[in-house]
Amino acid sequence: MNWVKNQEMMKNRLNETIFKNDPLYFNEDQYSTDDCFNSGCIVELKNREKYTAQAFNGSFIEKIKYDPLIKKAKDQNKIPYYIVRFMGDVWFSWNLEEINKKRELKWRTMSLPKTSKFYRNDDVDKLVADLYLDEASPLDLTIRGMNDDTA
Repeated sequence: MNWVKNQEMMKNRLNETIFKNDPLYFNEDQYSTDDCFNSGCIVELKNREKYTAQAFNGSFIEKIKYDPLIKKAKDQNKIPYYIVRFMGDVWFSWNLEEINKKRELKWRTMSLPKTSKFYRNDDVDKLVADLYLDEASPLDLTIRGMNDDTA
């Protein structure tokens, strides 16, 4: 599945479960540093289905994504979230505002593909910071229907 379809699937699943009452909308600019928003939050979505969250004790965020996300959230009085879908359809969310209250992110250089979009697989150095599992909220994106005993 390509990145556009992955992001669409992720937004739809989130809207069917977590954001039913205040759905997420994509930014009009598909190259924006954040992906979605609603009345209370700004969200960056990542699909890291090649590994589990436990493999790296969480995930990481690129500084080039983080700085504009934090600024935009502050300017619009919204909460910045980083939501990641891992292998096995396991989802975690990081409230970046809460993390900032508890600790200062430590930035390090990591060699990563230039972009996951457009098939530019040559590695470049990027500044990233770790986001740990104990700072994350697991998301239950089970869609409960009328024929489901849990509904």
